Amino acid sequence: MATFMFLFFVCAALARLFVVFVLSLFSARRVEDVSLSDVDLAEVTIIVPALDEAPGLAVRMDALLNCAGYGASVVFVDDGSRDETLTIARNKLEGCTGACVISFPDNRGKTAALNAGLEAATTPYVLTLDADTHVDVDSLWRAVLALDHPTAIATHQDIVAFDVSVPFSRSLFSEIQGVEYDGALNFERCGQGMVRGISVAPGAASLWRRAPLVDTGGFFADTVTEDVDATLRLAALGHATIHVAGAVAWTDAPDNMRHLLVQRRRWCLGHWQNIPLHMPRAGDARAYCWITYPNFVFLSVFMPAMAAASALLLVTELDMERTVFVWLLAVWLPLVYVQRACGLWFARRRSSPIAFLIEPFTTALLHMVAFLLVAVVALRRLAGRRVDVWDIRT
Repeated sequence: MATFMFLFFVCAALARLFVVFVLSLFSARRVEDVSLSDVDLAEVTIIVPALDEAPGLAVRMDALLNCAGYGASVVFVDDGSRDETLTIARNKLEGCTGACVISFPDNRGKTAALNAGLEAATTPYVLTLDADTHVDVDSLWRAVLALDHPTAIATHQDIVAFDVSVPFSRSLFSEIQGVEYDGALNFERCGQGMVRGISVAPGAASLWRRAPLVDTGGFFADTVTEDVDATLRLAALGHATIHVAGAVAWTDAPDNMRHLLVQRRRWCLGHWQNIPLHMPRAGDARAYCWITYPNFVFLSVFMPAMAAASALLLVTELDMERTVFVWLLAVWLPLVYVQRACGLWFARRRSSPIAFLIEPFTTALLHMVAFLLVAVVALRRLAGRRVDVWDIRT
């Protein structure tokens, strides 16, 4: 029975991987250069929450100023920074038409900063942008053009999930993350977008139609991933998140394993928090009940749980299960490599062969470790035991 259940669930994972891969192939396309001569971004307000982001901020602010030069408004919200973040932002935005700086005397959290920016905005669209991330005018224009399309308006396509990518680097650690972002996360989002299955509009960079976001209360602090919460809340009401070719944001990847684990543990914890919070209810959109939410649960819990179970099987004496796993691995791994290769080709990313070869294993291990850490936290809380702050730091 155990062998049958394991086989069934692993086959389900393979089937999902194959279906999304095919959908992504049909929808993905390489981005062509376009003319920006007629770009007017006056319909957009860029909201940038920031906490202690001084290193490199001046360079990223230049990208903001470039967008502002094409008509976009900028709301920079300093969330009680203790470094030079506020000073740099004020100096850069001084004299910039349509820009303002909001300063909190103390740290109130990213959600409060986003809502302050949302309250200050008056444009039809808002771009939420992390302070360690930047977008260019071309990417923002493509996203706005997609939401302005009559079909998008008629079908309630109200959010653009930007492709979040990592700049090219000689660092193997960074390039592994680059392969994961471009070859897996961004590429899969193409296929998910075809069936209204995108469950996460990245907090690093996403364009929102402001009205439905405001009508539903903006961003909530109920979870540690406010971007997931807002995406699922709007999806349940029928507001779809879409993928737009060429809408790319460039972010700074964690530069060491500890920072990377903290990031992924926060993602995992936030996903767990959102699963019971957004369980489908009567009246929710059909696509949300049958596609968006199940896909979210599958990726958040099922996949890392299967990775943990598979690792356990490899060190046990259960020969039948281990044999089944090895054969399925022989099917899964080539498909994953083909997916990564296609994603990198569409993203025009030339990564190192070593990063390409080891990324699937490091990503699976990372997700499994984050899953187990959060599971331990959850079990300790259920048992009424004290949880060390390092376990749940966001």
